[in-house]
Amino acid sequence: MQLLQHITGVANRARTIPEALAAALEAICERMNWTIGNVLMVSEDRSYVEGCDIWRATDASGVMAFIEASRRARFTTGEGLPGRVLAKGRSEWIADLGNSSMFVRAAEALHCDLGTGCAFPVLAGDEVVAILEFYMRQTVTEDPEIVEILEQAGVQLGRVFERDRAQRALIHDALHDPLTGLPNRALFNDRLQESFERLAPARRHALAVLVLDLDGFKLVNDTLGHHAGDRVLIRVARALRDALARLETTGGCGLGGVRFSSARMGGDEFTILVEDLAGENLATRGVIDMIAAALHCALDENLGSTSESAHVGASIGYAIGSAAHVNVDQLLRDA
Repeated sequence: MQLLQHITGVANRARTIPEALAAALEAICERMNWTIGNVLMVSEDRSYVEGCDIWRATDASGVMAFIEASRRARFTTGEGLPGRVLAKGRSEWIADLGNSSMFVRAAEALHCDLGTGCAFPVLAGDEVVAILEFYMRQTVTEDPEIVEILEQAGVQLGRVFERDRAQRALIHDALHDPLTGLPNRALFNDRLQESFERLAPARRHALAVLVLDLDGFKLVNDTLGHHAGDRVLIRVARALRDALARLETTGGCGLGGVRFSSARMGGDEFTILVEDLAGENLATRGVIDMIAAALHCALDENLGSTSESAHVGASIGYAIGSAAHVNVDQLLRDA
């Protein structure tokens, strides 16, 4: 019970997920006499778990072969001890590692004289988000009391993940447009400022800003209502994202290595930040013209497919960075 209280305190005090996991690993190893503890993180698609180089050993020199086989190891769902925990969502215990057909690191365990292993899930709600595994030299049969404590520890550690997700969601929502999911004005301005400051004045032609305003959008709102207007804005955002992604991946318009960031600034105004352009101003201007043409094509194709947006068009202006621009406000004004 003291161990569980300690881990609850660790989960409440930890500033980061790695900090909480490392502290819990150390406490469990020390208080339950495990020789090795290791943390594995679950992939975003939940198809595998992978060691994240958070581990603890009472005598590392004697078990380095096993640690090296575990610290960055990857196990698909159902594979090995961690994979079985991921698949089942509950603890697994192997009393005799040497005689377990499912334990894929048996050779390393035998080399390091390890007898017993167990692993338990860290749960955020019902979702397995990490797995902690432990090993000792003795051969010990499964102890339901220990398993219960470890599983409760997994629930407490899961709250660190839940808190982290909530914080990241708040930050994301503060920096993105809730309707289209695009970055908002604040995030776009931050990215533009960072890019502007990174370039020496003589290199600012590697940076450009496009400003897109919708033509005919007010008519949609006035005649068909705001819900129709919202659908148009969502279609515009999707068209911009898809078109810019194609330009980035295919390198079309001579854009190899060029990066794009789009945003909704408010109302029917969208912006695109273009970074890492090559060439002098004249050559770059031609490239920006091609980017604008590609965006017009994407919007025409997307908006023309429905009656409510068929008469909506776009005006695109742009400005290319130069030594004459002292700040980003001037660049945005010129666009």
